[in-house]
Amino acid sequence: MVAMLCLIGTIHSLLVQDSEKQNKWLSAFSWYNNGKSLISTKLNADSLPVLHGIRFLSIAWVVMAHSYEYAANLPQLNYLDADTAIRTWKYLALMNSPFAVDTFMVLSGLLLGYVFMKSMEKGVHFNLPMFYLHRILRVWPVLGIIVLFHSTLITKLGDGLLWKYVIINEQSKLCKENWWSTLLFVNNYVHVKKMCFPVSWFLSADMQLYWISPIFLFLLLKKPRFGIGAIMGGIFIGIGINFQQSYYYQDNASIIATRGATNDRYYYTHTRYVAWLIGLLCGYIIYKTTDWRNRVAAGRDQLSKRFVIGGWTYSTVACTAVIHWIYPLQQVNHEYNVIEHSLYLSLSHPLWASGISWIIFACISGYGGFINTLLTWKAMIPLSHLTYCVYLLHFVVLCVVMANTKTSGYVNDAEMVC
Repeated sequence: MVAMLCLIGTIHSLLVQDSEKQNKWLSAFSWYNNGKSLISTKLNADSLPVLHGIRFLSIAWVVMAHSYEYAANLPQLNYLDADTAIRTWKYLALMNSPFAVDTFMVLSGLLLGYVFMKSMEKGVHFNLPMFYLHRILRVWPVLGIIVLFHSTLITKLGDGLLWKYVIINEQSKLCKENWWSTLLFVNNYVHVKKMCFPVSWFLSADMQLYWISPIFLFLLLKKPRFGIGAIMGGIFIGIGINFQQSYYYQDNASIIATRGATNDRYYYTHTRYVAWLIGLLCGYIIYKTTDWRNRVAAGRDQLSKRFVIGGWTYSTVACTAVIHWIYPLQQVNHEYNVIEHSLYLSLSHPLWASGISWIIFACISGYGGFINTLLTWKAMIPLSHLTYCVYLLHFVVLCVVMANTKTSGYVNDAEMVC
């Protein structure tokens, strides 16, 4: 059915070259139109090019980390060597890949706040049902197809030693039973231990934040001081919640110590929303400073050197500290301290999110230097367009490869990269 719609849409777009005369519903399914959009490097005047680079690098970080994680679950000839290696400085960035989730939360909140304010400035009428429907229709198609695939066809793709356990009795079975919680965006709270398509938890958390976003958006629009106060209050409450939860349950910050096992609180929206609020506030600030940034671009205004140096120093120290803070906590001889681990689990996420927010603000304001040059590289644009599909599909690929394994492997960096 979907293939037929795509074929009809493609033929329609090829026959009717004028985009204004094309049927928008048919052209939406066109392989030709979507292919052109995918590889296009054109940006509109209000776009924020730096986000494309950050988005692509973040998904690359996630895919690489998941590749190592899944390899660790397979029979390995050098398991002890690998266990020792991942505790070294070399693998610090890899072991901190969950912060890529905070980066995506920042991007989600930032874009929502920025685009909403821009649309209100242009006089666009806000329609709440369409606000929600538009978001759902952007997420559902690919997610729905993959959930259906995970429930049915995936069982036909292999027969490895782990196939029955990983695919038939786990992945496929769980999606047959709990597909609805994934498609209704509640699987990060409902049947968390039996989640259909585990990586989709982020989509649920993001969607739930989208549902409540009009509260913050209209406060920022109508009562900016109250809106900013509400966001700041929410950030501090979120930090407090994370500390309390980590302290009460005596959570361990080290992924190694927990052997990769993720507790349910990792998926909860109320323990993940702080980075999203920081992004939302950053998006509002970017919108409010549009005129100032135009003056900077024209050479009529500028930030003080002290402010710029201070911002980059904070961002560098915050992000670097977050990455390196975990090192002593994951050593074999480390003595667990609940206060130390709770502080890390509650403060690391806002520190990372605020550091990323500065990078974005500095780059779009003309103070990004070589970092801005890298993140706004034209090649990043089409690569970032693939982020959503890569996020969902890489999990399918890893599951199939892992379950198809028929012999013990040997973990090394070259194999993981390839």
